Amino acid sequence: MARNKTIDHLRRLVRETHLMDILTDQMLTDSNDTEERLNAKELRDLIEEALSGLSEQKKKIFYLSREEGLSHDQIAEAMHLSKSTVKNHLSETLHHIRGHLQRHPNSETTMVIFLLLTLHQA
Repeated sequence: MARNKTIDHLRRLVRETHLMDILTDQMLTDSNDTEERLNAKELRDLIEEALSGLSEQKKKIFYLSREEGLSHDQIAEAMHLSKSTVKNHLSETLHHIRGHLQRHPNSETTMVIFLLLTLHQA
């Protein structure tokens, strides 16, 4: 009888430990998701803040490139500009945004995220 009680107790501990592991994993995942959403929102807000000081044409080129995923040729055609003008405006805009992010207190993490985004879509 003592043996069976001990085995039952150990089985219950294993189940509880397994459940605790599952709950801990879930809490970490949820925490990481929340942190990622906050970082993404912070990055979007900082980019919007940086863009607010630019001309409407540069803003539009940036949005068409990064939000719509259009190529330089497609943007040039849509806006009746030369491809080199689009490239220059986009380059100046990205440089301006990078400078703005570097002046931000949390710039290291934000900068890494931004650089990954710009490299991915360039």
